[in-house]
Amino acid sequence: MKSARLKIMAWTGWLLVLLAGGLLAYHYLGRPAQPVLQLQPVELQLQQADCRADRGSCTAGAEGARINFELGPGVPVMRPFAIRATASLPAGEQPQQIEVDFRMVDMDMGRNRYRLMRDADHVWQGVATLPVCTMGRSDWQAVVEVESDSGRRYRAVFPFETE
Repeated sequence: MKSARLKIMAWTGWLLVLLAGGLLAYHYLGRPAQPVLQLQPVELQLQQADCRADRGSCTAGAEGARINFELGPGVPVMRPFAIRATASLPAGEQPQQIEVDFRMVDMDMGRNRYRLMRDADHVWQGVATLPVCTMGRSDWQAVVEVESDSGRRYRAVFPFETE
């Protein structure tokens, strides 16, 4: 009699442990992800029609936001070069993160995305290296995206050429 009772208690204990484990797994792993509200970025327009970021600072702006962006001096392929950006946003917003995605129009050059770091003077800086285009092209675009502390995003496209 004692033996049967011990077996029942043991099985009950194991079932409780499995049930608790299942509930914990569902709570931490099985919950459906909450949808993230992803707002479309504000597209900023170049202020100079002949702007090229490899030749000096370029500016883009709209809706009270402004991004200044500069590469180099010079943008070599397969060698590191400097990236610098500053951002002024509408009242009440501060830049929290700036990323630069280097692309070619109608040419897949792989993922070339860099996150810039802010220095004490609020200049965002980084170093990048670009691959060689096997077709011999040198026309690139730097897509600069600024995320503000409110979650709002701003984007500008700066053309440039590699050496």
